[in-house]
Amino acid sequence: QFSVGVNNPGYTVIAEKYQAMVMLGRTNSRMKDFFDLAVIAQRTELDGATLAVAIAATFARRTTALPTERPMALTKEFSEDAAKLRQWQAFLNKNRIEAASLGDTVALLDDLLWPPTQVAATNSQATATWLPDSLRWV
Repeated sequence: QFSVGVNNPGYTVIAEKYQAMVMLGRTNSRMKDFFDLAVIAQRTELDGATLAVAIAATFARRTTALPTERPMALTKEFSEDAAKLRQWQAFLNKNRIEAASLGDTVALLDDLLWPPTQVAATNSQATATWLPDSLRWV
């Protein structure tokens, strides 16, 4: 069970995996990061403000600009790329995992990560909470 509290490094884990996804773009072959973040999204209630701060801090620490447009890793184009589909299936097969399609996983991660990224990029105030039961920010 992945536990995330306000003073828990779990938010940093999410931000670090996300930063790697943004930095690597189309060359990303780290399918485990997509899977891990999807599992977290499905099991963990998250505070939007805390996640936005973790994203901003991680990107700054790793000298990566916060994206102002949706990053490649969160796009339909990425999730429909033949090479990415093969990598996703190979990851699932190797680890004997049954999981959602890459398209559904990327769509979930877009819903999870893009709103707090926009908050971080604009220094806005986030007030939403991610609810794993509904898989959305409220």
